Amino acid sequence: SHMGRTVEDYVDRSHVMAVNAALATRKESMKHQLEARIGRARTMLSQFESGTLSPRQLREWESKTYYLTSHRGDVECPACGSDATLYGDEVVNVDVSYGRDDWDVQVTLTIAPIALSCEHCSLELADYELLVEAGLDEGFDVEGSSDDIEYEPEYNNE
Repeated sequence: SHMGRTVEDYVDRSHVMAVNAALATRKESMKHQLEARIGRARTMLSQFESGTLSPRQLREWESKTYYLTSHRGDVECPACGSDATLYGDEVVNVDVSYGRDDWDVQVTLTIAPIALSCEHCSLELADYELLVEAGLDEGFDVEGSSDDIEYEPEYNNE
């Protein structure tokens, strides 16, 4: 189901079983990829901590990916449990709450994640489908400002 619609809404009935099988295969593949990446991150962390990384593995361990996105948020790493970073640009929700007066405003932005990176174990998830499989696709909250509030245009009803 996607946006309230099912596979049957998108493809001819004669192809539904094949499409469902392909989707199940893709989901299973993503599950295996996620498990493999988490397992590799845990192994590399263990080898790093015990000093048994080869020179090539050490270079790989020390190379970091930097995501140039507008927003970052902390989340628990699915591999090691440390703080990992979610990255994203797209604001999918703006939550505004006002205090006692109009200038006392708190704005929370929900950001759609595009990648996860953990500095502790070097886990990288830069594929949205892997974020979905890891349960990290719901978005993350960051503090916004009054500049993020979209006001309705005022109508001159005189």
